[in-house]
Amino acid sequence: MVIGAGIAGLLAARVLSETFQQVTVIERDLLPADPQIRKGVPQGRHAHALQARGAEVFEELFPGLRHELTEAGAPPVDCCAQARLQLPSGHPAPVASGILLQPCSRPLLETTVRHRVARLPGVRIQDARTVTALIADMSRRRVTGVNVTRRAAETAGRSTTTLTADLVVDASGRSSHLTDWLTALGMPRPAESMVDARVGYASRTYRTRPGDRATAEWLVLLNPPQAPDTPRGCFALHIEDDQLLVTLQGAGGDHPPTAQDAFTAFTSSLGHNLADLLSPLKPVSAIHAYRHTANRRRHCHRLRRWPDGLIALGDAVCVFNPVYAQGMAVAALEASALRTMLARYTGGDLRGFARRYQRRLARITAWPWLLATLGDTGWQAGAPSPITRAAQWYFTQWIRRLPQHQDMHVDFIRMTNMLVSPAVLVHPRHLARILLPSPRKQAAVPPASRPSNSSLQQAARPHDADQQCPGNPAGPASSTFPGPPETLALLQALRCKGAADEEAVAVATALPQADVSAWLEALCTRGDCARTGTRLRLTPAGRQRRADLLTAERRTLPHEELQSLEAEFDPVNAALKELLTAWQFVRQDSTDPGDITGRLSELHRRARPVVERLAATVPRLAPFPHRLDHAAAQVAAGDPDWLASPLRDSYHTVWFEFHQELLDLTGTDRTAREKTQAAAETTARQTVHEGGGS
Repeated sequence: MVIGAGIAGLLAARVLSETFQQVTVIERDLLPADPQIRKGVPQGRHAHALQARGAEVFEELFPGLRHELTEAGAPPVDCCAQARLQLPSGHPAPVASGILLQPCSRPLLETTVRHRVARLPGVRIQDARTVTALIADMSRRRVTGVNVTRRAAETAGRSTTTLTADLVVDASGRSSHLTDWLTALGMPRPAESMVDARVGYASRTYRTRPGDRATAEWLVLLNPPQAPDTPRGCFALHIEDDQLLVTLQGAGGDHPPTAQDAFTAFTSSLGHNLADLLSPLKPVSAIHAYRHTANRRRHCHRLRRWPDGLIALGDAVCVFNPVYAQGMAVAALEASALRTMLARYTGGDLRGFARRYQRRLARITAWPWLLATLGDTGWQAGAPSPITRAAQWYFTQWIRRLPQHQDMHVDFIRMTNMLVSPAVLVHPRHLARILLPSPRKQAAVPPASRPSNSSLQQAARPHDADQQCPGNPAGPASSTFPGPPETLALLQALRCKGAADEEAVAVATALPQADVSAWLEALCTRGDCARTGTRLRLTPAGRQRRADLLTAERRTLPHEELQSLEAEFDPVNAALKELLTAWQFVRQDSTDPGDITGRLSELHRRARPVVERLAATVPRLAPFPHRLDHAAAQVAAGDPDWLASPLRDSYHTVWFEFHQELLDLTGTDRTAREKTQAAAETTARQTVHEGGGS
């Protein structure tokens, strides 16, 4: 039984469906079939984005979700290259990181996930119903179900029923009645911690012009308030349906207004050009305010007694100021932990499970809570403790230096996306920079400047030793991360080869061996690939990142040109298949391979213009003409094994990888295509046979 069909509840239902034969989700709202704002999610009108770590967990639970959101018009963006972090001291220069944020409207995400959950076997979602009480056994130590009140539209009345359950999950959000339900069971109320920065929101959606996304200065703008002198900020992002969603933020009680002229004036006061970008755009929504932004944590894990059969998660336990965009990611991690723990409980005996889970949840929320409250305590009245004051000073110094140092920028984004813990803030290289500042700094980008394509391409490459700092003689950790073009090249090489060592990947990509080794190690650390001995292969996370990057690349390429190249390639590909078949007969009969060598030379002459054109269209494919030249030359020099040997970079090996790249770029499934071609060939043969016999 899950109380609440928000993001946390839907994730919990997905996980529970693997263990329980039947899962019932009770939702107070009447749920819309299409993406729409609903009463129970008032924050749904404001900016939302799936953080990198949260998105990875969503994808594990709902394979293909990121692609589905992309197809709906909400593709992922690189947090350091396509998102701008605007701070009082400027904003960092764009640098490719491979850290993918997925901005979208809350209704689109929730509806997409809800439809996925509703299709799961054994899952029922019952809306327009309210849980009014927990039901317990005689000892009041185990929850056995809930009382549910249903709105009866035909009678304008209400009916109450009791539903039993082996496990009740409270995912009812900020409005949860958990503390009242616990006291009704004779238990004390959990202690609470609250940090209120008195942040207010005001949001509005604008219609952008088709093609604006491709030429935009940024796809996401992060401009957080910073205590104590910068109470105003914003969170703006391009979302589905060619819309720009702008959420203005005001901390310390300096709330953004909802009147149109005042909203515009507030936007103009932010110190960057957002107001100018909005002036020619047409608003497609009213201005909506939101004020319930306090951080609140219920310490359920500290209760000496916790009832079996009941767990609470999501905002029902720990609520974060939405400005930090942590809520959905934390809910995903909580669901992942629930999945792992349930797998250890077999035979249906869940005694002690609920209390252990609440303790696990407390550990999951500890770091996000620290991150959210560290900044927000600066807006609270009263003198902070010495420890808090020291932490705030250090964090302020950190943020001031961030725009000038690429590694600080990337580490900060990794932390806020929950890929690393806040402990990265006190890494020796950052401590040294703050306590012993280096005179050599990378210039921050002024707020009004716009990088050219060449500067973005330069930013996509690792920076040199000018970025080094005391305590880190080898340079910043971010220098080991490849940019998106290099990341895609590496992941595609592993995808085409299935598994390969570093040397083979370096040959396939024509990237420096030392860089490939460092980058592959970084990708393994991030979880994109895994090693078995000296060979590497893609992980599920790596396959998804590859798909996301490939989708982003495809949007920049001329689709008609790719289709034309594919049509030209098909007959040459058929000729190679015939040649390989002939080569098999030559090897079996031990005959002179001279004819094979001549046929390959002619085929290579036909194929090379197509390969060159595709390499010119997609620059990362530039190694393919040279790789094919090399293999063809080896065959011509008298070594026929270079035609099809799987143990070297043979002509067939390179050809297969090139064909796979072409199929990926055109969105064609190889297996389906081969079945279609085989069926067509069979039909053609039958037609010829029937014609000959008539």
